[in-house]
Amino acid sequence: QEILIPSPWGQGRVSRAIRWLIAPIVWLHFKMLETIITLQCGLAKHGLIPTTAVKDDVACDLPMVTDGFYEALDAGEIVAAKGEIARFEPEAVVLTGGERVACDTVVFATGWHQTADSFFAEADRSAIVGPDGLYRLHRHVVSPDVTGLGFVGANQSFATTLTSELSAEWLVRYLDGQLSRQPTEDEMRRSIEDQAAWRRERPAAKAYGGRCIAPFHFRHVDELLEDLGAKLTPFNTSWLLPPDAAAISKHLESAPAYAVTDEKKDPASAVTDEKSDPLVRAVSTDENPAAPRKPLGRTV
Repeated sequence: QEILIPSPWGQGRVSRAIRWLIAPIVWLHFKMLETIITLQCGLAKHGLIPTTAVKDDVACDLPMVTDGFYEALDAGEIVAAKGEIARFEPEAVVLTGGERVACDTVVFATGWHQTADSFFAEADRSAIVGPDGLYRLHRHVVSPDVTGLGFVGANQSFATTLTSELSAEWLVRYLDGQLSRQPTEDEMRRSIEDQAAWRRERPAAKAYGGRCIAPFHFRHVDELLEDLGAKLTPFNTSWLLPPDAAAISKHLESAPAYAVTDEKKDPASAVTDEKSDPLVRAVSTDENPAAPRKPLGRTV
């Protein structure tokens, strides 16, 4: 399904022409998916059919259904009502659609917003978070304008543990300048802007400040693996299956091994050493105090 959703990549004339030609097939695919979900969950009889299309709503803030929810609806244990609270009355609330719901107690289950803005100094915050609220991070991990800072796990996905572990493998090599495809600052900025432009046109993609990898999990994993130097086939068979950690691990094994080194790399991509940046910490490679030490950036 990733291939069927318009993406920040492949927006050339040929790609646009192909998408135009297969548009009816794509429409039929998602319409069938919506029909199946509607029938399986009984959305119509409970008045819960969404007003937006499935392909436009795939993002990390897509809610997951609690076990037994639809069964409780069918049994009348839960009564669904669409709308928001417009006003309170002594023994009821009135919704924006005009419906009056009698109640004794109102529980505000409004969720929460994930943010790390207060963690940054003002200069770093303006570099990392754009005026539109979108995080400007290459591969959802690093900013070209803030040296030695990396994010692992703050980027949401439908397989966060898997993508976070792979991001950690990517980050340590990036900080030491050991990626097989080490990006320049200009390359990172172009990639970031392509992602941001796509997200501005897709409201669901703005969730969590644009740090949501969905719906392009496989594309994201492949980009990280290619940067690491892993050997991928033109038609990666994992695209046809759910995310497979074992298969991805085999691909990672084909990448050049990470080697601890004291050699200084390009300052645009290498981590600052301990002496020049007190925020950079060093850890030994094993329990031997005399073992070589590798510098690590500030990792959130």
